[in-house]
Amino acid sequence: MLKQLTFFLLVSLCMWFPLHAQQYSFQNYSVSEGLAQSQVYTMLEDQRGFLWLGTNGGGLSRFDGQKFENFSTRQGLSDNHINALLEDEEGDIWIATRSGLDLFDGRKCQPVSLPQQGKLSITSLSLDKEDRLWVASNKSIFCRKKDQWLEVDSQMNQAANFLFSDQSERLWIALPRGLMVKEKDGWMNPSLFGSLGRAQLTGFAEDSLGQIWISTYNSGLYLYNGSKFRRVLQEEVALNGALYFDLLFDKEGKLWLATQNKGLARWNGKDSVLTLLSKNDGLANDHVRCLLEDRWGILWCGTSGGGLSKYAGQQFVQYGPNQGISEQAYSVLEDKDCRLWVGNSNKGLTVIGPDTVFFLNRKNGFRDLKVKQLFEDRKGQIWIGTDGGGLFRYDSDSLLNFSASDGLGSNWIRDMEEDASGKLYVATAGGGICRMTPVDTNQYIYRYKRYTETLNCPDRINSLHVDKWNRLWFGSVRQGLGYIRSDSILVFIDLGNDGNLQTIRSLTEDEQGHLWVGTEGGGVVRLDIYAPSDTFPRKIFKDNLTIGPTYFLEVDAMGYLWIGNNRGVDRATLDENADIIEIKHFGKSEGFIGTESCQNAVTQDREGNLYFGTIKGLMRFNLGQGLQNSIAPIVSIRNVNLFYEPLAAGPYRNWADVEHGLSQDLRLPYHQNHLGFDFIGINHPNPEQVRYQWRLLGIEPKWSPASDKTSATYSNLPPGSYRFQLKAVNEDGIWSQVQSTPIVEISHPFWQEWWFIMALIGLAILLISLFIRFRINQVRSKARAQQQRLELENAMLELEQKALRLQMNPHFIFNALNSIQGLIATQDTKAARYYLAKFSKLMRRVLENSREAQISLEREIESLQVYLDLERFCGGEKFEYVIQTDEKLNPDETLVPPMLIQPFVENAIIHGINHLEERKGRIELRFELENESLICTIRDNGIGREKARLVEKHRVPGHKSTALLVTQERLNMMAGKKGAGSSGLEIKDLYDKSGKPEGTEVVIRIPWVEDW
Repeated sequence: MLKQLTFFLLVSLCMWFPLHAQQYSFQNYSVSEGLAQSQVYTMLEDQRGFLWLGTNGGGLSRFDGQKFENFSTRQGLSDNHINALLEDEEGDIWIATRSGLDLFDGRKCQPVSLPQQGKLSITSLSLDKEDRLWVASNKSIFCRKKDQWLEVDSQMNQAANFLFSDQSERLWIALPRGLMVKEKDGWMNPSLFGSLGRAQLTGFAEDSLGQIWISTYNSGLYLYNGSKFRRVLQEEVALNGALYFDLLFDKEGKLWLATQNKGLARWNGKDSVLTLLSKNDGLANDHVRCLLEDRWGILWCGTSGGGLSKYAGQQFVQYGPNQGISEQAYSVLEDKDCRLWVGNSNKGLTVIGPDTVFFLNRKNGFRDLKVKQLFEDRKGQIWIGTDGGGLFRYDSDSLLNFSASDGLGSNWIRDMEEDASGKLYVATAGGGICRMTPVDTNQYIYRYKRYTETLNCPDRINSLHVDKWNRLWFGSVRQGLGYIRSDSILVFIDLGNDGNLQTIRSLTEDEQGHLWVGTEGGGVVRLDIYAPSDTFPRKIFKDNLTIGPTYFLEVDAMGYLWIGNNRGVDRATLDENADIIEIKHFGKSEGFIGTESCQNAVTQDREGNLYFGTIKGLMRFNLGQGLQNSIAPIVSIRNVNLFYEPLAAGPYRNWADVEHGLSQDLRLPYHQNHLGFDFIGINHPNPEQVRYQWRLLGIEPKWSPASDKTSATYSNLPPGSYRFQLKAVNEDGIWSQVQSTPIVEISHPFWQEWWFIMALIGLAILLISLFIRFRINQVRSKARAQQQRLELENAMLELEQKALRLQMNPHFIFNALNSIQGLIATQDTKAARYYLAKFSKLMRRVLENSREAQISLEREIESLQVYLDLERFCGGEKFEYVIQTDEKLNPDETLVPPMLIQPFVENAIIHGINHLEERKGRIELRFELENESLICTIRDNGIGREKARLVEKHRVPGHKSTALLVTQERLNMMAGKKGAGSSGLEIKDLYDKSGKPEGTEVVIRIPWVEDW
């Protein structure tokens, strides 16, 4: 029975309250993750990308993004209380401890002696632009240049807490109370410092304008603009009473402040916005001691008591209990009023407005139910699908409940859709699909239709979609995909035999009209649902997708396809054909701390930001946040192992190197042939997504498949020279440069050395030398005879070909000259000169071409044109001709034997065209490419071969045509060179429809040769 609940409008308005701060994407590390101690007081990023963390009593930790390596007094540190860290140009790490100065050279820690006698507590380290190392202690200040230590003059002979070298080569010295500044030409006038002169200074930072910012423990924040000091940010109420420990400017110019009592502060000078981030926002602890921004732009915060916090920006924002959202966000929807509706686990709904939030639960007229689906219809009414409580409709003044007793198939709602006429379709678990049609104008009464009863539709439906043609698509449990057309026709779509394709979790349609189908474990299917036929062309995508069920699908404003799964979300890049060409996964390491997505729990707001419902609250993806990690992993080869032991631990320790594994080429005896390589690629934005490829030159020419393994082992290597090469790729496909070790050479055993082998074979050489000499002489004699024979045959062949190419009908030459003489006799000198030039051109071409075995097709065609023009002239222009070339041919780059075609053209004129009386003659030549052969077709419309033979019987003996014989010989020669079947000649007679001869066609097949 439909129930109209007593509405709670007035009550709900009273439930509005200010929205709590959103959850930021911090990732925290402490002792449980391997950090030496939870009090991190100083940090350093070295050249190889490692983070060095100095603790207050736990020693030193080195972090590669996934695991910590710890150093303490057991590894040679002077003290486990670390005050400062610094890396010099050579990559050595200087460590300031409470009991002295240490140096870590990549292998071990060792103490450094300073000029001052007695025990010193080193408080700070600084390296200036001249590579001078400045060391502050509790007694004095020291300077190191070119391996020499100097104690600074008496004016600075006092304790110092902090040192800072700026870009103007000034040294800023924080004293226990006050400040000193050493400039190039002396000391800065203390009178400029004002009240800062007695403050307890804790940190320095230089902005892009060269201004110096100074943090103090108890006197606020100061700025030096080059001429005076002034206190800044004191008007910010949120910072009143803040106790500062450190500060830095990030790559975007924002100022970050580490405080003892207010967590982390971020000041954006461009818009004067101050943001405070505390433990409630995900920070490990509100007592922040030090700050560091790495080369990727990630902010690292060392805290006192909370360990290390990593902040990689707000690519993902989490909404949880602080925003009134329970741990599981089962559904999410943004309505037309820009309110965000979130379905909670057993706690009803949370509705987040632009500035406020309110709840729908049993306290204000709703019920404490799991809200599994949310939908807004065309009239702005919100439909709420619950797990076991049926369906609710919310509008401005009422809340209605619809259940199985009213006509729904089931009270377990899974999805909702509305068609073009306003009918609502409800997918249920156990009751199939139910259609709700409004009856009266108030729409309080609906008419129900259950397709499980009318069309035998599946009874367990996960998702629905109404397409542009008003077809209702559905995804079922274990019965696959289908659609309902015209409210009466049920069609199932066969996606394949894979059982994982039979359960459909989600559906969505993109702007190009593709239906995307998310399956239980068979990947994602794309259907072209508006194709002309009902075959619906489809494609299944599984490669590189996160394994498991697809809980939701959504295409965002930029055209990316988002795929929810049980390990986070995948973002698929589509090409112009809607094929998935790249997958990027977002999990916990990328800031998606919701872990597992909930089914169909996704929505897009007006700005294009995406909201995902997860088992750990609501996650928002900020569309404007940069996605591309353009910095390649920083690769280093950490160890070269010999029989599983590092070189540094054995007799070859002098060859060990901390950056490339080897410091120089290494020669090993033949039995030391088991090598291993340990390596690392630092990629702090996403350390778990680094993939490696490697190869051992000398035995592996190809790179290995990409892998997340950080070691490679090669056993039983044969003697030879080897060089190990390594490269790594980050999550966005950016590859590092190739890192290589020096050469490792494994020697041959003595019985494989050249001198031993030579000694063994010397006797054999001596015994068989006479036989070898005899055989050599015999072979040389035969080879010499064979070579002479081949040279003679080749010379004869060339001479024969030249002779064949020089053959031309003397009758034609006589006729051409006789015709030109006639022109001269008639005093037609212009025509005579024209044809005499053509004749000479033809003769020159014949002589030139006869010297070459191959000429271009273009030159051959030009010679044929000149010849045909002379024949037309001599014969009184009784015929016309046309020469055609295939578009696929380039005549200038195609080579043919010279004068191969001319004899057949001559035969066509003499035996075919010259005997025509009733029609004008026509000769067609066509050159085309077919299966790597050049096809030359010569077609005439003469009297045909049979009649020509009859005419020839009555002619007076004279010219004897040898065209067929000559050309066949030349073709046979070419066939002998190119292989049987590569050349050929075909002659056939042509007849009209009545069977009367109408010409002859000659087809010559020549091997196609290109001139490159």
